[in-house]
Amino acid sequence: MKLESFEGLGIIPIDILQRGTMKIVEYMLDLFRSPSGDPLFRSKLMVVGYESVGKTTILDCLFPLEGYLTQQGMLLKTKYWFELQGNTLRKYEKRGDAVPHKDKVIVFENRQWEVAALPKENGIKVSPRGQSPQQPKGGDDEKEITLYCGDRETQEVWLGRLRRA
Repeated sequence: MKLESFEGLGIIPIDILQRGTMKIVEYMLDLFRSPSGDPLFRSKLMVVGYESVGKTTILDCLFPLEGYLTQQGMLLKTKYWFELQGNTLRKYEKRGDAVPHKDKVIVFENRQWEVAALPKENGIKVSPRGQSPQQPKGGDDEKEITLYCGDRETQEVWLGRLRRA
């Protein structure tokens, strides 16, 4: 039996198509039997709109920035999993945790926080605007936090997102 047309077989490599019907069937059976034979689905998102209407903000909410950052404790630096989604920073003990570590959630109110880079240590200092870092005005959510990144590139990514938040 010979195929008269390759219509609908566009995903099969041309060298398999040229070998004939049996090779095409073998190839398709191999794909179905393969443990990694799950189809790959892709989509593309394009956000358009006028300036300063919130396109980047909605993207920051849809695609949170996540990763391990280090924070100085009383005695030593400890690694935590952080997630920055929109204007909300959550700190977890490890990746996959559902509840933030010690209920640590910071909501960055618009223009009320200052973000500064600490170049020597690949660190980032986030503190309430107009307030001395030594004298926080209220509870735990009001004082500054210092985060340390593994490298300069990671610091730049987190710095950019924190400044936008």
